Amino acid sequence: MKVSLRLSLLLLVATLVLIGDGFDLATIGYAGPELVKHWGIKREALTPAVTAGTVGLLLGAPLLSFVGDRFGRKVAILSGLVFFGLISLLTGLATTFTQRRPR
Repeated sequence: MKVSLRLSLLLLVATLVLIGDGFDLATIGYAGPELVKHWGIKREALTPAVTAGTVGLLLGAPLLSFVGDRFGRKVAILSGLVFFGLISLLTGLATTFTQRRPR
């Protein structure tokens, strides 16, 4: 069986996303105490950052499973990658730790 360049690129991108996602989940436990110390915030202030990944898995897995069943695996995988990438890029626009959406 010959693997196309397109499939190889998709697998590479998916692998990089999984590595990135796993890395941030693993390092928040290590980096959290240092962030609390250097930023001068309460430990409880990191709760949203620590739980965001787990909540994303809790909501994303069933949602993308449904999308995969309904529209196909490729659509589900690409939708998840695009959403994850956009949200990841948007976090870089934050200027404060507790930045909220303007009202």
